[in-house]
Amino acid sequence: MLVPETHASLPAAAPYEYEARLAALPPLTGDPRADFAAQRRYIADVHRAGASGQTVVRLQSAAMDRIVVVLWERAVAEAAKGLAPSPVSLVALGGYGRRDLAPFSDVDLLVLHGEREPDAFVKGASERFLYSLWDLKLEVGYGVRDLRACEALASEDHTARTALLDLRHLAGDRTLFRELEREELLGLSQAKVDKFLSDKLEEMHSRRDRFGDSLYLLEPNVKESEGGLRDLQSALWLARVRFKVAGLTELLARALLPERDIRDMRRARDFLWRARNEMHYLAGRKGDRLPF
Repeated sequence: MLVPETHASLPAAAPYEYEARLAALPPLTGDPRADFAAQRRYIADVHRAGASGQTVVRLQSAAMDRIVVVLWERAVAEAAKGLAPSPVSLVALGGYGRRDLAPFSDVDLLVLHGEREPDAFVKGASERFLYSLWDLKLEVGYGVRDLRACEALASEDHTARTALLDLRHLAGDRTLFRELEREELLGLSQAKVDKFLSDKLEEMHSRRDRFGDSLYLLEPNVKESEGGLRDLQSALWLARVRFKVAGLTELLARALLPERDIRDMRRARDFLWRARNEMHYLAGRKGDRLPF
């Protein structure tokens, strides 16, 4: 799927119109359910009008930011009414952290608190926040951890390490976030880098066995099958850890890949994003296998 232009004829991607479309997002009214529904309708209309895949996933991420931050601030304010506030930071992870959110994708979040066990304030705020997300019927990946617990989990599970590579600050204490960012993006030892690369390559082989190792599957998974979105994401994760670059733009700026290859990958990625967005909208739920 993610193949050079010489091997496949892909339609040219629509223009990237994120800024203009973002300005037209429906204003927030203070009613999270109504606001969430209005934003989802607006983005679906943008997609149906022919917007690029990248425009839609960036819009979806930005719209989710608006809702998530409002709910977080409400939860923190409620918890602070009876409890002394303590340092805490809300962090986006995974595809949400990358701003690659498809219409019905899971929303991965980390509540990062100070050292040791979460105190009563952190527990109260995080519980209220999680309930408000469930109230919107969101599929949420969720953790409440301190820096040490994040590193311990990442050391045991390379998928957790992978999610942390895409971390993004949403709200709360920036000092805590910067400590996590420094540890997970800049502070990896060579031994940790080597282990991550080995684990990720092994995962790629396992994924090929599970989802197919051919570009010509009759019902491919546009995310997980060979040539799908996960292949590009995996390459970018490896580059992030090995070369400390983030995204295709930095690969080009550092001259790690030629401009033609970057252009072809962007075009192919946008095609897959748009196809995946359409699949989500048609089904009304997440789903990445393209059936007959």
